[in-house]
Amino acid sequence: MDTEMTLDTAYLVALVEPALPEATRMQAELRYCRELERRLGTPDDVAHALRAIARVATLEEEPGQEAQTLLVQWRLANHAARLQAVRDLPAGAHHARFEVRLA
Repeated sequence: MDTEMTLDTAYLVALVEPALPEATRMQAELRYCRELERRLGTPDDVAHALRAIARVATLEEEPGQEAQTLLVQWRLANHAARLQAVRDLPAGAHHARFEVRLA
């Protein structure tokens, strides 16, 4: 069975490490998504930021003002999302690693 949480959204969040019970993992992923969207907007806005980051990371384009703004917003939103996601995790799981990617 695929344990990755799938929502009808433009992006996916997966708690990669550590291995946790499915319900705990899914709740952490949901908190992560909610905080990203609280900070960045709709799921499409989150996907737009991910696409901009990918273009800059692969050096497909020089970061313009919009890309630079999105990079800063992404860093702040990603940090806040991670803090929200790990808040209720068991001891020792606060160094959890999440992956965020386009759906």
